[in-house]
Amino acid sequence: MYTVRFQLELSGSEKRFLSKSFFYANQMHNQLVRYAINRLNALFHDNGTTSRKRTHKIDKF
Repeated sequence: MYTVRFQLELSGSEKRFLSKSFFYANQMHNQLVRYAINRLNALFHDNGTTSRKRTHKIDKF
């Protein structure tokens, strides 16, 4: 796989804007991943889900 890179000529304000945009996008991504992991953990530890897994004889969920 090849990567092509282009050099951008940006002013100081454009650099600050892009830096803040990527920072906040990264923060939102981390929050979504954390939320999804917490929801999956709650699902795996839910008594109703574990009993349904035992009833249907599902080894791995």
